[in-house]
Amino acid sequence: MLHAPSPSDLRMRLPFSRRSSFSALRLSLLWCALVSCLAAIGCSGGSAGGIPNTVTPPPPPTDILELAPRFGAAGDVITFRATSIDSDPANLRVSFSDQTLGFTLDGLILSVTDGGSQAGLGTIWEVDVMVPGGVRSGSVSLFSNGFGFGGFAFTAAPEIIGVVVGQQGDLGAVSTDGLGNVFPDSFDIYGHNLLPTVNLVSVEFSGGDFDAPNLTFNPPPGAGYVIPAGTQMLQVGLPGSLFSAACDTEPLGVTAFAPMLPTTTQLETARITVPLGQTGVGPGNPTAAEAPGYFTGAIVPTGIRRGDVTVDYGLFMAPASSTYTVVVEYQDPNDGTGQTWLPCTPSPRSPVGDVLPGSREQSPGRGLIGVGSGHRFIWDTLADLPVGDPVVTRLRLSLTDETPAAPCPTGVWETPIVVVNNDAPDFGAIIEEFESAAILDPAGGNAVLLPGVLSAPANGGTQVPSWGTGTVDLVLATGTETVFDTSLRSIIDVTDPLNPVELLPSAQNPGFVFSEFHLRTLTVEPGAGVSVTGDRALVIRCSGDGLPSTTALSLGADLSLDGQAGGTATANARGDGGAGGTGGGDGGDGGYIEIFQNDVTLLEDALPGELGGAAGASTSYAGAPGTNSLPHAGSGGGGGGRAAGAAGSD
Repeated sequence: MLHAPSPSDLRMRLPFSRRSSFSALRLSLLWCALVSCLAAIGCSGGSAGGIPNTVTPPPPPTDILELAPRFGAAGDVITFRATSIDSDPANLRVSFSDQTLGFTLDGLILSVTDGGSQAGLGTIWEVDVMVPGGVRSGSVSLFSNGFGFGGFAFTAAPEIIGVVVGQQGDLGAVSTDGLGNVFPDSFDIYGHNLLPTVNLVSVEFSGGDFDAPNLTFNPPPGAGYVIPAGTQMLQVGLPGSLFSAACDTEPLGVTAFAPMLPTTTQLETARITVPLGQTGVGPGNPTAAEAPGYFTGAIVPTGIRRGDVTVDYGLFMAPASSTYTVVVEYQDPNDGTGQTWLPCTPSPRSPVGDVLPGSREQSPGRGLIGVGSGHRFIWDTLADLPVGDPVVTRLRLSLTDETPAAPCPTGVWETPIVVVNNDAPDFGAIIEEFESAAILDPAGGNAVLLPGVLSAPANGGTQVPSWGTGTVDLVLATGTETVFDTSLRSIIDVTDPLNPVELLPSAQNPGFVFSEFHLRTLTVEPGAGVSVTGDRALVIRCSGDGLPSTTALSLGADLSLDGQAGGTATANARGDGGAGGTGGGDGGDGGYIEIFQNDVTLLEDALPGELGGAAGASTSYAGAPGTNSLPHAGSGGGGGGRAAGAAGSD
């Protein structure tokens, strides 16, 4: 049994508090009274000579800071009990950080209530906080009016985001022969908060459920793959023999558990499936195993979400010879048993149509490793979840409409927890998936790319201050039209096209030398028109004034950084690359070949994309012998912000 780490008190004391100020004031009044008494020479209680007796003051009271529990999963509620903090939830913040302090998420403060009082300390405030999605084991800290009041170690529930099979990560399935011999004798799951708390992995299948006989942390020596940044890996051992009783390929249902000792609480992951295939042709021969569609991983957004929620997943099949309809459901938050699943409404931005799995030669990408092809589903939570209390749920991915059909069951995958708060303000959205490191800002050189997350050290690097040094408070009012020109580094009011007005001259923009816009505050009111032009990335740094009552940035309108689609190839011309959005590069032009009789000649190859724009495509068309044709391939899409466009198609 592995014990959860003992949370150590990370509490920080503020240099000043209201109590210390009161004590100083009280001592000042006593000193004034002493001086007045000596001047009158008639104070009672004094010793000989008129000097008052010396009284040793009591020690100053100690602030209360408590947290319970100090472990949990996303969506759980933890409670701080603290004195000397602001009772207004708007002035409080609770931050969850991993052990390196490089990954931080804010919790959702649900309430601040009066928890009674204690002599000399005043009111003890109880702060209920919902744990955000994607939380990491590390620490949790309480801030009041921007000041760190203290924190504790925090142990987060384990979550699985992917599975890998084989030393090179290229098998996709575990195989068993007619004698029950298993190859390989383990598989690897990777995710978050697996080390060191997980001590049990339970496996369910038709031949009899069992607990993994051994667990090994981190990738095996000599592994031919690298786990995604910020994740941990757990190798799950298998028994010496497994006899499948269901089908040529059946799912192994896998769940990992972590006990929170010395309590009786046990945190657990969602259930995933790993394919177990029968070879039937001799011990340990994985090549004969065929598997229908199985998921190899799924990643959901972290934090407290609103609106669209994206799930990126990998899908494997051996051989990849069928198409599927992917069914995405969410766990009914009103069913305490967790057995009811409801259909997810796809966002208009979600890809449509049937999905083709990938084979052993492919990799899903998008922060996932192993085999299969990468796909995406975007859930419109505003269509399914009520506006009101936050919702805690998971997504479940399954497959249907297999064409052509196969007799064996397909895999099912449950994602980590998603926390949705559709009661959050409906402001404009900046959508950026942070999938490519191709055009990270070179100015600071300090950005760190993680799957779905872009983070930067708090110091902001050596060249550009993290929050800028702007002094201008800019308000873009309803009905106005404003242009951000990244090439000229100028913000221009073009409401009257004949009389444009520059709103941020270079002399008032400390970020001018970095090709950035530095402001103190920026407010974009609903109904304001904002457009962006120029060949540089749009970077706006708002410094604020350090006061929690001041909003540094407010977007009341949508700000689109999208690129444009590439052109369609025709009989006479290849497809032209799409135009990039602000800071994004143009897509690459498509290539084309000549087919004459039995010869295929590459006349012009596809061109690569620029700065995040995807490359064009070189066609793989094979014409009939004796024909003469010039097939042209599609172009690449333009990049938007930091996101790449879609690759070209042949």
